Amino acid sequence: MTSGRRRAELVVDEERDDRLDARTTGDERPMLVGFLRAQRTTLMLKCAGLETELARRSVPPSTLSLLGLVRHLADVERRWFRHVLSGQAVPPLFGSATHPDAANITVEARRNRTILGAALEEAGLVNYPTEWWHWSYGDRYWALATGASHALYAAAE
Repeated sequence: MTSGRRRAELVVDEERDDRLDARTTGDERPMLVGFLRAQRTTLMLKCAGLETELARRSVPPSTLSLLGLVRHLADVERRWFRHVLSGQAVPPLFGSATHPDAANITVEARRNRTILGAALEEAGLVNYPTEWWHWSYGDRYWALATGASHALYAAAE
């Protein structure tokens, strides 16, 4: 279990909780770093003291465990920094059925992905190379992938 910890010990007093002190205006980098720090701190807070058996257990109907969530977040963070922002072609850290070339999906799922992908590509969307379900249109990644000189839209200020 969680070594006898009670729910109250998992919640941080609002006056002591600095996770959401990140800047929301100003330079983009400090804002992104602050948001990333808050996300990492929250995950560490929720997983602190968890024994291996609980870290690997999922709660139905989900099949995702906390360990799986940590792996997912590591892969997402890596993809955003190395692939989306730096343009590097990086494979996923962990094998997953979400990868477009996943070997562990059914023939029907593969056929459905092919049909959906063809329709989305025909409409001008681009696929993130590590997630079959993640498509983009008009943003910075789309501009990078299509060779467009600029994005069609950006984040609202």
